[in-house]
Amino acid sequence: MAACLVALLDFSSGFFVQTDRTPHLCTKSPSESGLPLLLVFPGFAADGCSSHDAFTAALGQPVHVVAVQYPEGDIDDDAIYALVRQEIEQASPDRIVVLAGSMGGMVATRFLGRLAQDSSMSEFHSVELFLDAAPISQATVRRSSALFAFSQIYRGGVVSSLGWRLISRFQTLPDPEAGVSTVAVDEGNAYNHGLGTWTLAAQARYIADFDPREISKALPAVRRATYLSAPQSALDPVVDVPRSIQGWRRYVPSLEVVETPSRHGEWHLPWTYRPRELLVAMGFATTTPD
Repeated sequence: MAACLVALLDFSSGFFVQTDRTPHLCTKSPSESGLPLLLVFPGFAADGCSSHDAFTAALGQPVHVVAVQYPEGDIDDDAIYALVRQEIEQASPDRIVVLAGSMGGMVATRFLGRLAQDSSMSEFHSVELFLDAAPISQATVRRSSALFAFSQIYRGGVVSSLGWRLISRFQTLPDPEAGVSTVAVDEGNAYNHGLGTWTLAAQARYIADFDPREISKALPAVRRATYLSAPQSALDPVVDVPRSIQGWRRYVPSLEVVETPSRHGEWHLPWTYRPRELLVAMGFATTTPD
């Protein structure tokens, strides 16, 4: 009986939590216009700002880094497009690289679909897209379909949020690269541990809602698409990477697959811990990480 009361309290509390539904961009004004722009779409339950800080600290050349920070509640694709569009217009980059990890691949697809349809932005319709452990659909996420179904009615709760804060601290952590920004690592971990389940449920609904056929709408804005993969990618604990690659290739036949040899397969998106290995794969650095 007590457990039922706690579950009911948790379920009902989510309807009274006021969540921020406004996305934000984490960036700093570039020192000059015309620089390459690295646009980062983080994954499920990931912090865009700590990713921005990690990549900025690891870069050895002038690059304008912009990372999307998802809201606490439901993700608004139109709002994200408006923010990023304004940033692109102001920066006037000579190269746009999109890095999209996990759920971020879906958010990036919808952003690129809007970019492709925006004729006033046609000069920027030559994006280089890099996917990292990006599922093609809910079916390639290693989570029960029942959880995704439950997210349609569950709005998170206070009790389950406290449980997440405890459970999330026991995740397997990747080995950091030499010289990595420990501040970015700590910020990313703190963000993940402090999430409410209303955010997790909203992002689960977003994943469940994604239709792979949307990828076709994004292709006119993409010059090159690459899927970054660890040598033992089948060990990824969150995404079935081999099946995801097959799925993406159905819509993007020219998709390249590039291995990041220093990454272990069981490390899911170790961006704040190992930013330089991604910068090397994207052509922003030449030094192989330790």
